[in-house]
Formats: sequence, structure tokens, C-alpha cells
Amino acid sequence: MPRPLLALLVVATLACPARAGALDDARAAARARELPALVELGTWCHQQKLFATRNALAERILALDPGHVGAHRWLRHRLGPGGRWEVAERSTPASDGAGTAAAIAEFPAVRTRLLGPIASALAEALQEHGADASPGTLEELRAEIVALAPDVAAYRAAHGELETAQGWRLAESVRGAARRAELRSAATQALAAVPEPTPFDVPSILQRNALRWRVALETAHVRVLATTTLPEAQRTATAVEALPAYVRTALGIDARHLPGYTVHALGGPDDANALLAVHPDVDARTREHWHSFSASWIGETNAIATYHPDARWRVESACAMALGVVLGTHYGIGPTRAPFAMDAVEKRLVWELVGTRVTFTRRVAEYADRAEEWAKVEELPDARWYARAAELLATLSEGDLAERMGRPLNALDLDDSVLGNALAAYYVEGRPDECGAFLRALGAGASPDDALRKASSLDLRALRLRMQRWLAERN
Repeated sequence: MPRPLLALLVVATLACPARAGALDDARAAARARELPALVELGTWCHQQKLFATRNALAERILALDPGHVGAHRWLRHRLGPGGRWEVAERSTPASDGAGTAAAIAEFPAVRTRLLGPIASALAEALQEHGADASPGTLEELRAEIVALAPDVAAYRAAHGELETAQGWRLAESVRGAARRAELRSAATQALAAVPEPTPFDVPSILQRNALRWRVALETAHVRVLATTTLPEAQRTATAVEALPAYVRTALGIDARHLPGYTVHALGGPDDANALLAVHPDVDARTREHWHSFSASWIGETNAIATYHPDARWRVESACAMALGVVLGTHYGIGPTRAPFAMDAVEKRLVWELVGTRVTFTRRVAEYADRAEEWAKVEELPDARWYARAAELLATLSEGDLAERMGRPLNALDLDDSVLGNALAAYYVEGRPDECGAFLRALGAGASPDDALRKASSLDLRALRLRMQRWLAERN
């Protein structure tokens, strides 16, 4: 090897760790300067009676120095047993109302004078040494720069924010608001375009069992047989028929039903057992799924059955299973691949179509036949879902999140459903151009971290940080 080339390789090899170390050193130096600057700014706010702003600064001071006495006193914390600071009960929320209008107007300039140079130093370090930093480190550092100098548009833009009438918001938040309107409109139009379902004769094989069929309806591509009610069967048939048109608009993919897609909407386990009796080709694994989730494919046919006692779930399940086939076919995802993400995307899209918000459906006890032994089913408003997701993301590490995203379907719990739905909404609403690549990578066997990197500029750490901000802005 020529000596100049060898020297170049050695320099390049040594330079990468040096740059990473230089960035860490710059952050440490900035934080050392940040603490006294925050204390000085907080003191100025205290003197000007801007108490709410002072308290927000006190929280930032405690994040850098958990034992800072002045910050604790601003927040009215009390020193308890063992030298632990405790939050005072019934403390009155602070307000900036006691401050003058002049002080409120002057605050941004004082903040820029004290914290702006630190933000500038961090921005220079990022530009010089950030090429080899991880997406999570970059996200954290850019957010830190914005927190120090929120009035600098260039810092906001580098963090992926857009200026709106409501202030600076993540680009995902701005895009998401428009996308939610698009999804609602797509669902309404797809449903309105479906002609009224028409009756048809129940197949002879299904007439020979003990089922008491009350309704048999069909649309252009879907059949629904029900032991429940006519309105439910009509709603199911219309929603499932509308699904492909809705998905074509929502995700921009070619969506089609399987030929002869049939839904058996059953009122309970007795009807379910009677249906299984005429389908001896249903294997043991399918029966296990059937008893755990009250829904399954029937043998080798393009037919499903749902028999949960809650009618909302029966309609949602029929659509979700049909959508699962559409997404799996398009993105090459098998039925056991990426259940966390697949189940979540199905819920996010189907909810818009059928109007439900059912949280969980798995049985509490295996092979239980009594309705009260089913897992609790709730229909919570979006705000409750996303508030809980924010709580979870604030406490879970990247490792915890990766573990949850890799769980099999039968191991997913209620919090997994909440997290998954939030993740699906983040991609479907805020990053729709990356949603397909993310699903395809997961389906191909990539780890959650690798799938994120293949689909976008994120890793799990960056995803968690951006989703926390996005959830706050979404609600």
C-alpha cells in the first residue's frame, strides 16, 4: 500500500473517535456555562416577578444540578428526612401576572444575552464535529440548542420545525394536522361510495350446522354472514368494502380485497364452536388464536370469523384483518412479522373508517366462555390514548421500547397497544412518505433500530424524543 494512502487511512481512523470526543467535550463545556447562566436568568425573573418563567428555569437548573438549593426554593420544595427535597402539597401554581408588561417584553432579549452564546458554541461544535454522531445525539443536541435560543429561526429549522400561526412546531405536527383531515375525508368519501349491501342465500354447508343465521349481505367484493343484527351486518359490509379505496388515498398503495373475502359476525362462543364444527380443516394453531383473540381465518378459505361480545370490536376486527392482508401483501410482511407495528397501523387506519377506539380484546383466561372473562374493552378518546403514550415514552428506555416493538402478537399488552397506536399515528400522520419503508424493513426482519434508520434519519432515541414533543403538540 502506498505510504500516503496508508497515512490517510490512519488519520481517518483516528479522527472519528476524536470528533466524537470533541462533540462530547463541547457539550460538557456548554453545560458548565449553562448552569450559572440559567441561575442568573432565573434570578432576573424572580426580581421582575415573572414567577412562572422563573419556575420553568428552575426545573432546567435541577436537571443539571439536582441539589441546587435556590432552584428548589423557587419551586417551594421542602427539605425532608434524609436530606431529600419534597414537593410541597397544595402549592399554588406560579404566574407571571405579578410582573410588569415591560419585564415580560424584555425577557427574550435578556435570555438571548445570557444563553445565546452557549447555543452558538453548541451549534458550531455540532457543525464541526457532528458528522459521526448518532441520530439520537443529534436530536438531543438540536433540541438543547433550541431551548437555549428559541428565537433563532435557523436553530428551529435545523431541528425540523416550521413556523406557524400557533408558533414553532415540529414538521411532523404540521403535516399531521393536515393528514388527519385527509384521512377523515378519505374515510367519509370511501364509505359514501359503497352501494347499499344486498341479501344473498347462505351457502348450504353453513345451513347444516347449528348456527342461527339472521343476516346474509354482500357488496361488490365482500360477503357478511351474521348471527347478530342487520344494522351491524350492514355497517360491517359497508366498512370492509370501503377499505381499499380508503387505503389507496391514505397510503397511496394499490389495495385490493382477497377474492371471496367473507366475514362471519358471530354473537358469542356457542356460535363460534358451531362454525368450527363444519370446518374440520382449521388447524390447532388457528384454534388457539381463535380462542385467545376471538377472531381468526377459517381454514384455507378467504373467510374470517369474529365472535367477541362487543359489537364495536366485531366491526373493527373484520376491517383490521382485511387491512392486515392488504398491508402484508403490499409490504411483504407475513402474518407473524412485526405484529407491534402491523397491529398498530391497522388500528390507526381502521379507527378512522369505523369510528371506534377499542383498546384491547384478548381473553383473560384461555378458552373462557363467559363474557365477563374477556379482557376489558374501552373506547377512549384520542387525547387519553396519546396522553398515556406520552407517559410511557417518558419512562421507557430505548431498550424497553425495542423490546416492546419486538414482542409477538400474543405477548402484546394494553400499554403496547397504546404505544403502537401512537407510533403508527406518528408515521401515518407525520411521516407518511417513510411509513411504507419502515413497515417493509420490519417485515424483512430488521430490528426496530435498523428499520428506523432504513426508513428515515431516526434511531430509537431520536424517535422517542421527537414523539414526546409531537404528542404534546398533537394534543
